[in-house]
Amino acid sequence: MLVKHVKLLGVTISNDLKWDTHVSNIVKQANVSLSIFKLLNKFNCPKIHSLRVYLSFIRPLLEYACPVWHSQLSNELSDKIESVQKRSLRIIYKEGKIPYSFLLKAARITTLKERREKICLLFAKSVISNPRTEDLLPDFHNPIRLRLPRSASLAIPTYSPIHAVTERFRKSFIPFILEHLNNNS
Repeated sequence: MLVKHVKLLGVTISNDLKWDTHVSNIVKQANVSLSIFKLLNKFNCPKIHSLRVYLSFIRPLLEYACPVWHSQLSNELSDKIESVQKRSLRIIYKEGKIPYSFLLKAARITTLKERREKICLLFAKSVISNPRTEDLLPDFHNPIRLRLPRSASLAIPTYSPIHAVTERFRKSFIPFILEHLNNNS
């Protein structure tokens, strides 16, 4: 009997290693949780309190274990997750026609995609700084600098890129995070 997907530590892993099922599950769970805003609005709760409820209870559902799955999300799946935050902000601010970018500014938050990338980068930096896990990533690559003027800045060590044959491997965590570490050095 073939198991199509399994939930392991809150992350749904499917047999085809795609994240459609996991994203559907977290979006469904978050959408169910949005019903709390009906109660908050019924009792005229201030927007700041509603926003704190979203940031404390709903957004973590959408970001849980994101270093595992973020790098392999398609734009469609990323938009599906982002739609929960759009909907939440529209409910909190009771504004249906205001652009999402204005709602983000009003709430002083970033898009979920930007947050997931930041979380992945922080996770990678914690992997590097931990002696038990630092060997998961390849060694630094120090570029050789020949005949550069004295005014040139020092070269920042980068990680050697991993040659990926398949698209799936290129989008997996290690190559994805090496690229981000090199870009954000």
